[in-house]
Amino acid sequence: MEHNMDVRFSMISDQPINYTVQDFGETIIERKTPGQIDDVIMKRPWIDFFASIIKTRHPEQNYDLTMVIMSDIEATGSMVFEIVEAFHTTKHDMGFDNTIVRWGESGSSENKELGIEGAITAALNSPYPKLHIVTDSPVPLDLQFGKCGLIGLKINMEKKGSLVLDHQRLSSLHRFNHMVCKSNPQENVVELSIASDHHPGAIVQFDLQRTSSINGQLLLTVTCAVLSLFIVAAFATWVARRKWLRYKLRKHYVKFVRRLPAPFDTSQELREYREVVDRNFEDNLQF
Repeated sequence: MEHNMDVRFSMISDQPINYTVQDFGETIIERKTPGQIDDVIMKRPWIDFFASIIKTRHPEQNYDLTMVIMSDIEATGSMVFEIVEAFHTTKHDMGFDNTIVRWGESGSSENKELGIEGAITAALNSPYPKLHIVTDSPVPLDLQFGKCGLIGLKINMEKKGSLVLDHQRLSSLHRFNHMVCKSNPQENVVELSIASDHHPGAIVQFDLQRTSSINGQLLLTVTCAVLSLFIVAAFATWVARRKWLRYKLRKHYVKFVRRLPAPFDTSQELREYREVVDRNFEDNLQF
């Protein structure tokens, strides 16, 4: 599929309905509240996602997504996925590594628009860093991430807990960052809804932690330092052993010369003999 194409998803019903779109039992889209009309544009990450589904299926399996429709009364309508020419959109700033949402306090809102696509992309593209969700809430919180009235990810946070987002959750957030509609035409943003049985003052923090990467670099530095010390120690040992061998050979040479028979005890003969021994001595040190 060409890069200048999008996927358009539209739904129309004569009665308010809820629905989910599933892939092998995994919900990838869910309507937040009953409604009658949806019209959203799914950008490139969605196309890549649908293409990956096809590639991972067995040839005998069909490629259909499952749609579950729920309504209190009989309803009639239609839902359509279609390939369309790419829509021009505006893109929100990619955001920061650390984003804090204050919830349950005066002036705060239960719904928040998050610009954390930069942190999501960084966590998706390499094993490190990791994107953490941290809260100091004294009670459990239900987090819902979505856009345009649709939900893509639900997370239950334990009180005063921390959660590392895995690849599957990061991918869902990444896709919804690239969904647009009339009410929210910007890419690189996703909407967060927070709910709880109580409404205490709390924060929900999205923190891109690079500690593991730093520790990895530190470990590499220490390893290189230890290896360097080992090489220096090995060289020093080799030099010391060479000097020791030279000393032993010279000591043996002196003892040998002192034991020469009388006929060799002339300065000329002794000098010639020493020259021969010295040459042999130097040859023996070539290792």
